[in-house]
Amino acid sequence: MLSRISRFFLIFLTGALSACGGGGGSDGGSGAAVAPAPLAEWTYMVYMAGDNNLSAAAIADINEMEVVGSSSQVNVVVQAEFSLSHTPDIPGLKGRDGISIGIPIGGVMPGQIPTVRGRISRDFDTGYISSPLKSAGANLDMGKAQTLEDFIRWSAQNYPARHYALVLWSHGDGWKVKRDVGGVITKGALADDTSGTFMSVPDIAKAVKDSGVRPEVLNFDACLMAMYEVAHALTGLADYLVASEELEPSEGDDYTALLGELQGRPAMTAPELGKAMARTYRAYYAGDTTFRDDAVTKSVIRLGAIPALQVALEDMASYAVTHLSAHRIALQAARAASVAYDNRHSHDLGDFLTQLESQPSVAADTVFRARIAAVRSALADTVVDNRVYATEASSAINRSQGLAIFLPHNSQVTQDELDAYGTLSAHQNGKTAWRSLINQLVTGEDGGLLEKVDGNFSFTIRWNNPTVDMDLYVNEPDGELYAPYMDSQTQNGFFSPDSSAGEVNSLMENYTARDRIQKGEYHVFVHYYDGIGSTEVRFYYADAETPETLEDVQVMPVSGLPFAPVSSFPLTDANIAAGKYADWWYPGGLDRYRAGPAGLSRTFRLPEGRQVTVHFQQRRAKLKQALAAKRGH
Repeated sequence: MLSRISRFFLIFLTGALSACGGGGGSDGGSGAAVAPAPLAEWTYMVYMAGDNNLSAAAIADINEMEVVGSSSQVNVVVQAEFSLSHTPDIPGLKGRDGISIGIPIGGVMPGQIPTVRGRISRDFDTGYISSPLKSAGANLDMGKAQTLEDFIRWSAQNYPARHYALVLWSHGDGWKVKRDVGGVITKGALADDTSGTFMSVPDIAKAVKDSGVRPEVLNFDACLMAMYEVAHALTGLADYLVASEELEPSEGDDYTALLGELQGRPAMTAPELGKAMARTYRAYYAGDTTFRDDAVTKSVIRLGAIPALQVALEDMASYAVTHLSAHRIALQAARAASVAYDNRHSHDLGDFLTQLESQPSVAADTVFRARIAAVRSALADTVVDNRVYATEASSAINRSQGLAIFLPHNSQVTQDELDAYGTLSAHQNGKTAWRSLINQLVTGEDGGLLEKVDGNFSFTIRWNNPTVDMDLYVNEPDGELYAPYMDSQTQNGFFSPDSSAGEVNSLMENYTARDRIQKGEYHVFVHYYDGIGSTEVRFYYADAETPETLEDVQVMPVSGLPFAPVSSFPLTDANIAAGKYADWWYPGGLDRYRAGPAGLSRTFRLPEGRQVTVHFQQRRAKLKQALAAKRGH
């Protein structure tokens, strides 16, 4: 999930202070065991790794669960950890009236991070948690596989049921390249900031397997987990996977609506419950008039169908690899055109197949088309429900078909990441064709990953009309267009805050390149987004290697020219770079490249043909390379 905005600011737990409203089970921690509850239809287990910036959201979601609570037919049990940094007024420190009561929660002293667990009881006060949650220990490592395994086993032993559902609640990254301090690549979900851990997908699979409990439904209330690689790792450990291809908004799942349906019909089958998870999730955001995120996705994946999907995918990839000379352009074009998510290397598999089938070389190859059709058929058998909602009907996210796959551009991956990707379960036992296809695509025709070169330059725009909102865009070598309002960082640089984000327009936006960046072209576009009247816009280019600054001036809107159509964008409308609109300006592009024996060149080109080129002696370049080598870079 993204960082959530708490809907309740002062919410406190009292589970250690009373035994109101709860079910049986053990004492939560190391206390004496109590007789297990009678056999229910479902035990709905929620593992909430909230010792991070989602802490307030964990409290809010427990309150959502309490609106429905548990029953004799459906047990709702949680294990949750919170953050002292993000929610200082947490359980055991204050009471309902805000007065310090000095009684620790289940042995966790004030100042310690509580990890609590227990059965959720019904409570209509959405600002106060009354379920008898008790201590499972002080500051457990929620990003450790053993902690998850213990919770699953504890839930089944104390709240046995005919069917089990497991929700993994926290941050998520799908197959994502993350490095800890030691440089180890990890990927997965469940972040614990205090412990400094982030559980990998193989560790999640190990925890579920070693618990001895098979959840019929495994739901990630987390971002970006509906991936082929994730589903493959969980195959054989659960029946259905429910997850999102895209980021999840701040509120995550709608627990009140979902649990209300389950309590109303506890005889639900596993696929029915999975579909209810996806349906209530989409309905919440479609019906929320305050929802401002671009889109949401949630799909239900039948894990038993993954092996057949793997066979079809490997057959298609094997053919593509052996016929790469004929279809490289088609594959690269399909990758570029297919739906991608916040992790730009994560593409919707179904949409990729659609884009691939439309390529001329593929249309003329009946064998390739048959292999693609086989993957599409297997995918249809795998994704049993797919729910998408976008605030804009034209959003590409509407083409999402339920399952994403790792399909990076060469600027989005390094060799060690490719090596780590090859260790996943999806590529074992001789199943290497998809991995081989990715390796072939990302290395490119020159046989190497995109080269890194020196950065340390900046683009800046300034304007003089405070009623105007201008946007600076930078098109990086990976083909993506970035701006401050999208994010503060890119693959290659850093943006200043969005000029209109504060109470007063700052009249300036800036992009500064990192020390080492991707080789290639960096193009700048300036957009008159909103405002009253004209403004003078000044563009500055500066390079750390030279004291000179290149400046150019544009008055916008340009009189006599039309405004661009609403659908126009620099990467799709050539008239923008040609200067044919009043509200767009293309100052130029910068080549960052190695020029061979002559040394390093940096050139910023302006449309009018003016240019500033700085040349460096080869000796100086070699000296810089030698110094970098000594630092271990």
